[in-house]
Amino acid sequence: MAKLIEQDGFTLRLTPLDHDDEPARERQFVRLALVRRVTFLGRSFNVRESRAQAHATADAVPRALGDGRLLAWRWQGLRDARALLQHRIESLTGLGYEIVERSQGTRGEWDWLRELVRQRLRPSAGDVAAHPRSGVEALRDALTRLGLSEEEVLPGVAELLGLPMQRVLQPTPAAVAACEASQLSILIPFFLEHPTPALREIGQRWWSIPSTAYEIEPWILREWASEDGPMAKALVSRLDREGLALLNVDGLAALTTARRRDVRDAARRWLTRIERTDARAPSPTEPHRSPNRRG
Repeated sequence: MAKLIEQDGFTLRLTPLDHDDEPARERQFVRLALVRRVTFLGRSFNVRESRAQAHATADAVPRALGDGRLLAWRWQGLRDARALLQHRIESLTGLGYEIVERSQGTRGEWDWLRELVRQRLRPSAGDVAAHPRSGVEALRDALTRLGLSEEEVLPGVAELLGLPMQRVLQPTPAAVAACEASQLSILIPFFLEHPTPALREIGQRWWSIPSTAYEIEPWILREWASEDGPMAKALVSRLDREGLALLNVDGLAALTTARRRDVRDAARRWLTRIERTDARAPSPTEPHRSPNRRG
């Protein structure tokens, strides 16, 4: 089932009527929310009603009564769903409820995506950095469960990056610089490994910008290159030209046991060059001798 996203919500509290002599022992709350879902057929809307109650004290925390229910038996267009929401609010206020909170737009359509990336890449204090591959897999899983099509993925990516849609489709060096490194480490492999050719092409546009690779942590690049997949293939040509700048000596040494032969060969060529350079360099402990001095 597609994820339900709250677009507009109201919290109502039951206010005792004037003719009620005894004070209420429990406070009654109702939460009405206009929700939408995204499917292959587009967006549709409904109204969800949830109930809660709390002891009649100022600091009492309401406890939910069930999971809530959808008021319409079928999903509707936005206009009909808003009319249903307004009708239900009027009915409840006629029964003595008053609106105590309105949270319009508290959950944006792509807030789940932003929260997913934030949780995956910001571990608690003292923990090592989360592996970006887990973020890629979680992103794929979430999009699969939501049943989003290619056209519906791109607005979410644009929202996540905080970029206009046109900049996602046609990235520039400035767009790359505006992104966080953690975002790029998830979205680049997500695009380049996607089964949809159009999304892979977008990933190639991002990757072809020279500065993109330098925005990503070297250890992440090393992990990509050590695999046998699209990311390793994308890195091979750049390893030949920029291997030392991208990965440093330790990273290149780790790739001598990579799965792909071309990656191993590129890393070994760099290490050979470095060894030759070191062999030609004078020893720092060797005393300097003047060419005209006999010793």
